[in-house]
Amino acid sequence: MIVEGGSANGSRVVNWRGMHGLRLHFDCAPDLTHDSAWGTDLYTDDSPVCPAAVHAGVISFNGGSVIVEVAPGQSHYVGSTRHGITTSSYGPWAGSYYVVP
Repeated sequence: MIVEGGSANGSRVVNWRGMHGLRLHFDCAPDLTHDSAWGTDLYTDDSPVCPAAVHAGVISFNGGSVIVEVAPGQSHYVGSTRHGITTSSYGPWAGSYYVVP
């Protein structure tokens, strides 16, 4: 099942924390902002979805439709630079998500 997550570029997954395996659909507008995001491939659930999706290579700065899957929190997150987006490393966090290719 895929649930509508939102259409704003600042949308976050934190509202669905703990619902592991739930897939959420988001629409990302073009020229999205470069909000801070944490992680690589697996992102903290407070990371904005649209920049994370660009970082993951699923959409471009032109925007697009994104599916993410809610995942458990991790003991650490590693930042990196990909596709024009730099994410940061972070320590333990209670919730995560990944962008579905």
